[in-house]
This record gives sequence, C-alpha cells and structure tokens, in this order.
Amino acid sequence: MTINIERKRNPLSSTQIQFLADIVLFVGIVWALMPQATGIPLHEWGSLLVIIPFLVHLVLDWQWIISVTKRFLKRQPGEVRFNYFWNWFQFVMMVIASFSGILISNAVLPTLGIPIVVDPFWLEVHLFSANSVMIMLGVHLAMHWQWIIVNFKRYILHYGTKNGVAA
Repeated sequence: MTINIERKRNPLSSTQIQFLADIVLFVGIVWALMPQATGIPLHEWGSLLVIIPFLVHLVLDWQWIISVTKRFLKRQPGEVRFNYFWNWFQFVMMVIASFSGILISNAVLPTLGIPIVVDPFWLEVHLFSANSVMIMLGVHLAMHWQWIIVNFKRYILHYGTKNGVAA
C-alpha cells in the first residue's frame, strides 16, 4: 500500500521574493563590476542580465517610492529623506554606467552587428560611474543592513535548520 503525502507549499511572501531578488541583484552587480575577473564579454552580457533583478527590485519597492514621493514636502525622518535621495542618485549613476557601457561595448554591440569606435570620453564616464555605483552600493547595503540580517536569519538560517541542515 502506497500512501501519497502531498506537502502544501506556502507561496513566497513579498518579503521573501524581495530578499531573493535582492540577493540575485547583489551577486549580479558585484559580478558586473568585476570585468577584470570575468572578462569583457561576460561583463557586458552579465550587466545586461542584471537589468532583470534590478527591475524586480524597483517593482517590489514601488509602493515605498510612491509613498515617500507623495509626502516628500511633509515632515519625514532624516534617514528616510537621505535614503530617498541616495536611491535616486544611485539610480542615476547606474543609468549613466549602463548607457556609457553600451556606448563603449566591445562585445555586445559587435555581436549584434553594430560597429563601434570607443570614445575615450565615454570610457572615462563609464569608469567613474561604475566605480561610483560600487561605493554607493556599499552605502546602500549599510543603510539596509538590519533588514538584510533579519531576513537572512528568517529565510536562510531558519530554512536550513527547519530542513535538518546545520546553519
């Protein structure tokens, strides 16, 4: 006699989805910011792929963006205002790094049949903006460190101990 036991899988909460998307985004950005380690072709194609978890991150944070924008002129804690400005500044630098990266592409554009001549100006803009993004990512992580630790313990460590894996 065979007993069929079905486990109910709880759907992921929005916080779990956000946490997993943020892990993928972080790994992707770190990977994209290391062309010396990955090589230019992987750097360029990987940078394009990072757009997906980045858009997921924006969609999941969209309510926060809207709510802070709506009450921007009202009294808010300094931390919220700084976070808001920092996120916008980081977004602008990521767009500049992406745009300039496309303009100096040695792998993606030629693969698509688009010949390019690298302009040293755009190379400098790309290097500056990419290095700025790296620093800004560190500050962004520091600002959200409590949330990262809480969710790491909740979803990673808890999952490991719940499934018999020593964490």
